[in-house]
Amino acid sequence: RLSQVKLWHIETAHPAVTEELNTIAEAWAEEYAPTLTSAGNNGKRNSRLDVEIRYSRTGLHWMSFVVQARVTYHQKLTAQVFTTRTYDMETGERIRLSDVFDDESAWTMLSERVRETLTAYWPEEEPDAEKLEALCTREALEEAEFSLHGMSLVLHYPAETLYPDYHTLMDVTLFYPDIRDLMTEQAQTETNNTAYYKTCALTFDDGPTTKNTPKVLDSLMETGARATFFVVGNRIKDNRFLVQREHDNGHAIGSHNWHHGNVLKSSDSALRRMPEKVNTAMIKSIGIPVRYDRVPGGRYPRMVEV
Repeated sequence: RLSQVKLWHIETAHPAVTEELNTIAEAWAEEYAPTLTSAGNNGKRNSRLDVEIRYSRTGLHWMSFVVQARVTYHQKLTAQVFTTRTYDMETGERIRLSDVFDDESAWTMLSERVRETLTAYWPEEEPDAEKLEALCTREALEEAEFSLHGMSLVLHYPAETLYPDYHTLMDVTLFYPDIRDLMTEQAQTETNNTAYYKTCALTFDDGPTTKNTPKVLDSLMETGARATFFVVGNRIKDNRFLVQREHDNGHAIGSHNWHHGNVLKSSDSALRRMPEKVNTAMIKSIGIPVRYDRVPGGRYPRMVEV
């Protein structure tokens, strides 16, 4: 196998929505497949194109979709394009961000959050200031790519817009309780999920691994679920493409320590260095550090004491 193309299709309850999403995915497969570079006969490190359609739902009628094409070569992400759609699945009508917010102060809030969040990516690098300001205008925000989930609204941006050397995504996450007062009446109804759904937190430890992580990510995509991946720091470098996919698929990423060894056997100085080592590797992969930590074996007292 010299290259691989994996194209996902989706079937929804609304034929017009199904057709539009699959047409976008098929067009990207046709456009990017010819650009793949042969990587020899080593199937593990093929040049490949993955065209995915992810979905999420909120309320009783609205659903969001992200159509995403990722090109990798020797397991290095070389290009990525995406687009989002949110629909009222009863009518097939497309929902835009201006249908979610009607309060004038909402656009000021969104501008501030976008500027703050996108600037925090790759903390030692400066984003393109002119392009950043352009993203924060009212006109740009009204056309911004976004998706709605059970607990949050997420704005999506390609990293290369501000940081040309990177092809991952940047997300600006807004939790519904923080923005509800700024929403339209319909949006408030469609994002109030407490009465409709039971929820649980899905977490996965010990990865990433080339054997299991792709299967988990595919399963989450098929079911429209998001999860938190607690990754082992010393596995990030060799599996950077998987960490990037976890992030770009909208999942949260936490630390599962630098290594999976018994922390009771590690020195104080070694344990103190581990969070920084994890974050250094994480920033190289997705541009931001982790916010959560799960210690292997639940050895929190040992971690706390140092």
